[in-house]
Amino acid sequence: MDKQTKVKVTNKWEGDFVIIYSIRKLENKDLDPLLLFYNINKAPNFHRNQELTIAEIEKTGFYKVVKFESWDDVPNDVAMSLSFA
Repeated sequence: MDKQTKVKVTNKWEGDFVIIYSIRKLENKDLDPLLLFYNINKAPNFHRNQELTIAEIEKTGFYKVVKFESWDDVPNDVAMSLSFA
């Protein structure tokens, strides 16, 4: 993706050691979202529907990124953040 591509933060999961955010490309909602994995102590404080560029996301220090193709991509020991606003 181009570094100026706009994405939107759509979900958040929290575990004991990890915070996971899902992001979706704004221009093409048919593409699978991506999951960004962060150390619990280094996670940015994104809010729901926040819009960012790929360049801004790359600066946030995630340690892993995967396509969100199924719920198997989300670890069992994390829970969706119901207070994610």
